[in-house]
Amino acid sequence: MTLSGFSRTGPPQASLAYSVDADHEGTGVASAGVAAVIALARSSFALRALVASYEPHNARSAKLLARAGFTVIGERGARNAFARYRHAQILARLELPA
Repeated sequence: MTLSGFSRTGPPQASLAYSVDADHEGTGVASAGVAAVIALARSSFALRALVASYEPHNARSAKLLARAGFTVIGERGARNAFARYRHAQILARLELPA
């Protein structure tokens, strides 16, 4: 789990990223981690939003983020930058109560 890219311009927000080893997919590790990070974002950092992205073919991430309350806000095309962004990405956002 990674919480990065903290922004204090506009509503305070950060980017959520996660990765689970293939041997542990489907065990609830990612769901528990995302829930813990959301709670931390609210309580310790007073964030108002979290953003996350995933590759369009990653149905597990789509379901996990939807269950956590994220909504899809758009797409980002592939680009030649960091390895994780060389593929198209679906962008999702979770609004956190004040």
